[in-house]
Amino acid sequence: MIILSEINKIWQDLSTFKKINFCNIARMKVHSEFRRFLYNNLGRTALWMALVVVAIIAWNKWMPAEYLAVIKEKTANPLLIYSIFFLSETIVGIFPPELFMGWGLAYEGMPYWQTVVALALTSYASGMIAYGMGRWIRNLRYVRLRLRTKKARKYVHYYERWGGLLIIISAITPVPFATVSLISGAFNFGWLRYLLYSLSRFGRFAFVAYLIWKAGTM
Repeated sequence: MIILSEINKIWQDLSTFKKINFCNIARMKVHSEFRRFLYNNLGRTALWMALVVVAIIAWNKWMPAEYLAVIKEKTANPLLIYSIFFLSETIVGIFPPELFMGWGLAYEGMPYWQTVVALALTSYASGMIAYGMGRWIRNLRYVRLRLRTKKARKYVHYYERWGGLLIIISAITPVPFATVSLISGAFNFGWLRYLLYSLSRFGRFAFVAYLIWKAGTM
């Protein structure tokens, strides 16, 4: 019964998403707040991707070889890198995933695409844990404090208006995925829908990894 209820809610969400299409966003005042929020984050995404590409090209062309060797040696432990990434995606959210995908391009322990898949799975699992923290241990002092921050309250407002759509936006743009996952759990957003909408995260990793790979070959 729970699964059938979740499937019905997914269908309802899809009907809502169809109403909020780009044409409607462009001409309907009722969606002006959503339009500003979406365009702002899409613009931030495009700017950030451009900076990442430029940084990688500049790194490969002008970073001295001896410095590259030292950095590669210091970051040769994949367990340490994945642990930092896991904590960042679950709790802190301070390090952008692109930083770790750039590391994966230089890491020689496995093919680049496997590293990207491993990072994407880690990010997805981290979001699940943040969701679980919000849903099942929301009374924990740490969780309560996170939900009371100014940034979290802002996304609570967006979540109350757009629900599942905010999860998708946070999965593919700089909107903090861990924070939105925590909020989703705290507001008892359906677990099946959360897992489904969070799959958008893999699309972001695939697109960004391709850009980083192309920049690394220039």
